[in-house]
Amino acid sequence: MRRDKATLLRISAFSAAALLFTVLVIAVRVRWVPMESIDRGVANSLNRLVAPSDALVQLMGGISRLGSFGVLGWFIAIASVVLLVRRQFRLALFLLATSLGGLVLDPVLKIAVGRLRPVVEQPVAHGGGNSFPSGHSLNSFICYAALVLVFLPALPARWRRPLLIAVGALVALIGFSRLALGVHFLSDVLGGWSLAVAWVGLCAGAFELWRYERGEQVTAPLVVGLAPEAADDLQLTSSHPPIPERELPLLHSRGSDDAPARADGDAATTRGSDSPRGSGLTRGSGTPRGSDLAAARTDGDAATTRGSDPMRGSGTPRGSESRRGRGWIVAGLGVAWVLTFGALVGLGVPLARYRAGNGNILGDSTIPHWFAGHRTDALGHVTIVGSEVGNTHAILAIGLAIGALALAVIRRWRPVVFLVTVMFGELSLFLGSAAIVGRARPDVENMDGPMPTSSFPSGHVAATICIWLVAAVLVMPRTRAWWRWLPVAAAVLMPLWVAVSRMYRGMHHPTDILGSCVLAGLWVFAAWWLLRPNHDLAEEPAPARTRPSESTIQSPSPSETTRAAQSPSPNPSPNAVIAP
Repeated sequence: MRRDKATLLRISAFSAAALLFTVLVIAVRVRWVPMESIDRGVANSLNRLVAPSDALVQLMGGISRLGSFGVLGWFIAIASVVLLVRRQFRLALFLLATSLGGLVLDPVLKIAVGRLRPVVEQPVAHGGGNSFPSGHSLNSFICYAALVLVFLPALPARWRRPLLIAVGALVALIGFSRLALGVHFLSDVLGGWSLAVAWVGLCAGAFELWRYERGEQVTAPLVVGLAPEAADDLQLTSSHPPIPERELPLLHSRGSDDAPARADGDAATTRGSDSPRGSGLTRGSGTPRGSDLAAARTDGDAATTRGSDPMRGSGTPRGSESRRGRGWIVAGLGVAWVLTFGALVGLGVPLARYRAGNGNILGDSTIPHWFAGHRTDALGHVTIVGSEVGNTHAILAIGLAIGALALAVIRRWRPVVFLVTVMFGELSLFLGSAAIVGRARPDVENMDGPMPTSSFPSGHVAATICIWLVAAVLVMPRTRAWWRWLPVAAAVLMPLWVAVSRMYRGMHHPTDILGSCVLAGLWVFAAWWLLRPNHDLAEEPAPARTRPSESTIQSPSPSETTRAAQSPSPNPSPNAVIAP
């Protein structure tokens, strides 16, 4: 009950932080007068206080540098190397994914919100880019919080709370320094902190649900850290050698309820060695007779089949298991979406800024101009079909057909959820990244006319890759017929046809196609890894072991019966009477 209450409090805190950030974004975008009045008043007051003192300016500048990319990057890099050397790969993945999320969210939101920095009477520092949210506040909170959650188990219990207080004070000072230097408004700093709380909470929740799905102990991250069993590996030095994995004590997990049953089973087997005559066991041994052995095997197979689904562990109600599984999937998809979005923006923004989006990187200018100079009526008809098979209506029709077939043939919801997740994720990633990047179309005649979205990435190509990759993923493991290669061929040939058609018609650069490949590859892989659309194949029970029927057992011949009666038994029973 206490753990459930703590979990609800954490979820409430993360939800409140996300709500606060949303309200701040809306208030900044509509230029809410009361908030702007407070922002400008705080900025001017702190500027009048700090600007006349060189010592205060230097002090605030030094504190501010503790939240810069240079300092935080070194901390994350060193910590990641330590974790990788100590073979704590999942903690290293958490640390890198969490910190990279901050690097993605900061520039993307600054471009999307577009708020100008404060203008004060006596400027003492300069900040590049837009103002909301504060990148120093956001990234310092994310990176220092992630480091604390990872390395907290290495500290003695009495030092953990003081460390949390010290790190919180450091993050607060970094945010205050940005206000004192006049490079951010108060709402910028609050926005960075609230977004950081929501992001760290999402990543930590995803990590905890990952541990739960693997049957490991669910912890209280702010009390004992993310992986308390790795305390010895997280310490810089150790007074004793690491304990081999096979000697570690079992932690409470989904499968821990099996331990008493196994112990009871072992005890029962031991007791069976002295079982009286007439019981199901042969005297003097722990081996069950034929009928009991078959029943035990059947029960064992059934138990194995019931426990094979990781969404249904032993000792836990099915509803609780499925809710935990869904929570892990949703959290993981959220993290994957943010990282994929960051990769797209990081690739697309430089391309859009270089020579107004029409530079010649990877033939971005040469190839569209070459196609424009070799257009014919026949190729125009071929390419217009190739362009249309990747538009929204065609992809929607193909998706509906694949979903209906999957539901009819496989009779599972998971493949359909995989299809829907991939397509909606692709659409949101395309629209979001296109809005942020804003790249111009090639400077040739656009045969399909003006389009409402930017050139990067190609939505036609990304949707085509996604839909046919989904078909290939669902079909390949389920049949050995020759036609299972058809979706694989379509996943290669259809995007190629659409890509060439879009470039021929002057609608996309080659690097736009590259961005579509990055989008589809990262997103489909993340959805496949998290949703496991072919999990039903692993659920199929093993063939049941059945005893041969009595009709198939051959009766001994009369001669064999006679020889058996004449030959003495090699191990006569002690109670048997031997005729003279």
